[in-house]
Amino acid sequence: MLSANALPLLQKIDPGLANTKGLIRAVPGAISAWGRDSLVTRPSILNPYGDDILLDRSCFDASLRHQAASLPSVEVISLSAPFQVEDVASGWRVRVDDQHSYVARYILDGTGRIAYMARRFGKRMILDRMICFYWELISDYDCDRDDRLLVTSDEAGWWYSIRTAGDTRILCRFAESAHPHVLRLDQAPFPASPLLADIMHIGRYCIRRSFVFNASIEVTADSAPCRWMAVGDAYATVDPLSGQGCLRAITDGHEAAHAIEALFSGSDSDASALIEERRRSVLTDITRRREIYARERRWRNQSFWANRAS
Repeated sequence: MLSANALPLLQKIDPGLANTKGLIRAVPGAISAWGRDSLVTRPSILNPYGDDILLDRSCFDASLRHQAASLPSVEVISLSAPFQVEDVASGWRVRVDDQHSYVARYILDGTGRIAYMARRFGKRMILDRMICFYWELISDYDCDRDDRLLVTSDEAGWWYSIRTAGDTRILCRFAESAHPHVLRLDQAPFPASPLLADIMHIGRYCIRRSFVFNASIEVTADSAPCRWMAVGDAYATVDPLSGQGCLRAITDGHEAAHAIEALFSGSDSDASALIEERRRSVLTDITRRREIYARERRWRNQSFWANRAS
């Protein structure tokens, strides 16, 4: 999901991005059972930019690649094998394959959670180890028309769900990776809140696919001098509860590109300012995250909640 706060930036980068087919539909607010058994609704009218946007990531990413390829002096390469980066006297040598090799003074690392440059040439820190249980559900019944984001919690983690296209809904459950709550991926689960389960009509769904993935909160230590910069998830992964991952990635990439452009002109002031601003943002995220988890007091003595509210 893309925060509506990203729309002005997309318009600034390229007006076509804000109207791409990758933007599936509006998300008219959220409904949650967090810290209480009753439901609380947050309508999107409270957001100055309107509804958040449900993304088709493959289409949206393809639109970004298309926009990049349309720029002068930009070459977009689809990788069929892992690339390699070497630290050389003139900067960096990037080997894409046997036919493609490039030398670059600076690198922007947008490799997501792979965080290639950080793990190879820098430092990657794990702030919180979490995993996500993911279910894609499908229904033959025309009963679910609630397009809001649904959020709830239980003693060992928290859940969110959103209806995607047509008769499909995704359901995610986040738990500690060290002691995950036992769940069966072959059975459609029922969230802790019966009220939310009723809204979702969860009993009318069957599983199309399911899997588990790493959802740890991680951050890369910025390099100095600025010979490379990580952006998006390659720099820092945010808690999915914040709903800010896509917005952060777009903003981060835009600001880092300007910082690298200034480095080519001989000025490192933009890069230094960005590094400092990102450090402050990480500290703010940590504080804010603790405050949000501390609001869920029904299971404050359980390890998942105690570890994140302290």
